[in-house]
Amino acid sequence: RSPKCISIYRLMDKIYDCPYMDDENMTAINTIERMEHFKKTHFHCQTTDKYIHQSLVNDYRCDCGYTDRIWCEDEDQ
Repeated sequence: RSPKCISIYRLMDKIYDCPYMDDENMTAINTIERMEHFKKTHFHCQTTDKYIHQSLVNDYRCDCGYTDRIWCEDEDQ
C-alpha cells in the first residue's frame, strides 16, 4: 500500500495519485466502511467504469464520457 493519504473523492477516478497506483485498485481500497461511504457519494459510470462524485451528475457536463456522441449517462438519466 502507498503511504500517501489522499481524499476519498480522488479514488477510482482513473487518475493515479498514489505511488503504487492503489487508489485505482478496487481490491486495495475495498473495506466495508470505505466502500459504503464511497457508494453514497459517488456515481458509477457503467460505460467507462469510472466513478464520479454525485455533485457532477446532472451538472450540464458529461463527466462519464459520451456514448455514440449523443448519450451521456451522468446527464441523460
